[in-house]
Amino acid sequence: MEQDLFILLARICLSAVYLYSALDKTINWSNGLNFVNGLRLPQPKPVLMGTIVVQYVGGLAVLLGYQTRHGALLLLAFTAVATIVAHNPIVLRGEELRRQVTLSLEHLAIVGGLLILAVVGPGSYALRP
Repeated sequence: MEQDLFILLARICLSAVYLYSALDKTINWSNGLNFVNGLRLPQPKPVLMGTIVVQYVGGLAVLLGYQTRHGALLLLAFTAVATIVAHNPIVLRGEELRRQVTLSLEHLAIVGGLLILAVVGPGSYALRP
């Protein structure tokens, strides 16, 4: 019982990151679009929309405990790609390098939490498929 409560708390913490980010991008579309444009990615509007959808779908799957393993793996893959694309510190120097390395390590920690969820599943406090 206690283990399931901790898994629920982990699901809440992990999903909050993605659900907040998706909501922020939805409300502040132009800021999100400016960020994607700054990355020089092709088709910035579909990229931003895809990001929002992945964050909502994965975040809700993890939060609700419905298809949690799939949601965690989706967010894990998204986070790994987004970290490489948006926070790649290879060409940076000085303070910006330190900032991006810190962000990348924070993302690595989130990936670790998602990996654990993908392995152990949602626990008993979850919607089941």
